[in-house]
Amino acid sequence: MVPDIADFKEQIEESCKDLDPIKHIQNLDFPRRAGTEKGHDAEEYIIETLKKYGHEPKIQEFYLPPAGSPIKKLLLPIVITTWGIASYVNAILAPLQLMIAYILAVLVLMVPLIIVIGVLKMDFFFKLFLKSSRKKLNKLQQHVEEKEQEKNLQITRNIWVEYIPESHERELIICGHHDSISLRFGMKILTKSTYIGAIAMILYSIVYFVGFLILPIINIFQLGWHWILMIDVIFMIFTNLALIARIFRTNDSHGSCDDATGIAIILELAKIISKIQPKLKVTLACFAAEEVGLFGSGLFYAKNEASYRRDSIEVISIDMIGEKPPLTIIEKIKPFLPVRTCQRINDEIEQVAGELEINIDRKSFPYPGSDFAHWLLNGFDATWLINPSKYIHSKDDKLKNVNQDLVKQCLKLFVGFLSKR
Repeated sequence: MVPDIADFKEQIEESCKDLDPIKHIQNLDFPRRAGTEKGHDAEEYIIETLKKYGHEPKIQEFYLPPAGSPIKKLLLPIVITTWGIASYVNAILAPLQLMIAYILAVLVLMVPLIIVIGVLKMDFFFKLFLKSSRKKLNKLQQHVEEKEQEKNLQITRNIWVEYIPESHERELIICGHHDSISLRFGMKILTKSTYIGAIAMILYSIVYFVGFLILPIINIFQLGWHWILMIDVIFMIFTNLALIARIFRTNDSHGSCDDATGIAIILELAKIISKIQPKLKVTLACFAAEEVGLFGSGLFYAKNEASYRRDSIEVISIDMIGEKPPLTIIEKIKPFLPVRTCQRINDEIEQVAGELEINIDRKSFPYPGSDFAHWLLNGFDATWLINPSKYIHSKDDKLKNVNQDLVKQCLKLFVGFLSKR
């Protein structure tokens, strides 16, 4: 190790020796669904901690959209089930050589085609979804303020502090989210259900396409109708299982990995930032309602969008530090046509990790599912630090299952990263 790197490592070790991110995870070790009483308790803890560390936190309070009716929530599973049943009934009609059956077959095949297009252009549609979500949320706030809507909605808060040097040209936003959520099933079951449902739909669509439009004379549906029906049923069961698990959520998870770890690191960075004295403006943000639609970060982005310059803003989401080492940077959002996170920031983080002898990896993720997405998909330099956890969105996401050494490594990494900026 060359002397200057050895000195840097020693300096960062010395800076971090009195920092304790684990105490924040311990103090936030309870369910924190946005808008609930416990969610407010978490917000108060963050505000009071930041004040204790010498900051005057900024607060953005906002109303959450009302929960939709059960029928509205089940609309997509109903559509999928209707598609599966109607498509199979239509296949049975194929031997009658009815023109309507072939017309309906083309319409049926439009659904998987639309899904494929959606996956290939996921960044475009995700960007539209986030933009629409921001507009609806802004309108909701205006309607409540103008008393066009009853104030019987749940309230939550974004909380952040700013370190501003005397002169600066760039701003770095480091963010996490303070809310938690539970799913009806564990992520392992949910992930397997999603993959099984997707594979079954692809097989079923291929058979459907071949049977109707390429080999209608052989009548593939009569030759293997029971196998085709089984694929169709598997698709409907597992796809709806994955959807319902996400639609009907609970408040059991303590969110210790996801994302009390990120909040704990941000709070300790707030404690030491004035000693680090980076040469750029640093915003340390604790966003609300990430788990229900990236709402908090969306409102924050919308509030500041007009003043942003794409060549001066950088964003890093710390969401989440799971139990599985090493620390991980997401460098690509895919599954098919990758959207890259900021490689320059990734390289800088990786370089600092190397100098501090911290193992770090680069991986891809299937979708931009965290607060940084508002910036990344609008052309800003942004990246995502996340570690996998088998406890995510479950009642077992508690302090006892947090990899405390990994959290401390991540804090040390960001202290080193800010020291170089």
